[in-house]
Amino acid sequence: MFCSNCGTQIPDGTKFCPNCGAQLANQGAPKQEPSAPVTPAPEVPAATAQTPAPEQLAAEAPVAPAPEPAAVETPEPVASVSPAPAAPIAPAAPAAPAAPAAPAVASGPDAQPAAMPASTTDTWNPFAVPNKEVLAYAKEQGIGMKWYHVIIWFDLTFGLFLGAFTSIQYLTGLVYGSNAALVYRYYPALTGLNVIYGLVGLGLVVAHLYVRKRLAAFKQDGPKLYLIFLIAGGIISMLYVAVSATITATKSDLFVGFLTLVFTAIYIVINRVYLNKRKDLFRY
Repeated sequence: MFCSNCGTQIPDGTKFCPNCGAQLANQGAPKQEPSAPVTPAPEVPAATAQTPAPEQLAAEAPVAPAPEPAAVETPEPVASVSPAPAAPIAPAAPAAPAAPAAPAVASGPDAQPAAMPASTTDTWNPFAVPNKEVLAYAKEQGIGMKWYHVIIWFDLTFGLFLGAFTSIQYLTGLVYGSNAALVYRYYPALTGLNVIYGLVGLGLVVAHLYVRKRLAAFKQDGPKLYLIFLIAGGIISMLYVAVSATITATKSDLFVGFLTLVFTAIYIVINRVYLNKRKDLFRY
């Protein structure tokens, strides 16, 4: 059957519509086939209609099935986690002592170089200028290099040309000027002596070139070679003076030779002290 008020399909015999609550007392007849439209009976006025007792309504009213309680998911018990004991805090390590400050680099000729250029240019040119990197470093360290330039440019460069010129004079006899023939006539032994001295002098010219090249490149053996060169030159000069004075029997030549020897010795000592104070520059 259907509710005459809202049209909801309800079980037969139901007196009140469970949907809208309308009274369905007169609709107890079973539903006929829909061959002909069924005209609903007019509603009885509320004043004349018999109102059923509340107990009757409660008994006749269909009891709606109680909704099944929703399944409540029981949360899984959380295993109690015991807090891990805090790790003991290790005491902080004592601060490392500060490194001592690097000693200041001493200036002056006795200064020890803290850092040197990695290398120097060893050129074949015997007249090459001294290594500029080492000279710049020496200037930064306050190491005086003026006498070094005197050795390079005066003693080993100008002295080279002077030695070559003097050696040629002894070889050709021009050392006596226009009197060479007369001198050799009276002292024929001087001819051979002067030739030998001239050839040795040319050998010293070659030594000039090599020693200058080593000093200009700040090679480790440069100072030693220079001192050996000075000693050799002084000995050769002294021997020549001694032999020449013996041939000519002149004491004045011996005195000049003695002065030359003293001067050469002083010059060697000065250069040895000077270069020894700068030996750290000659390390290549």
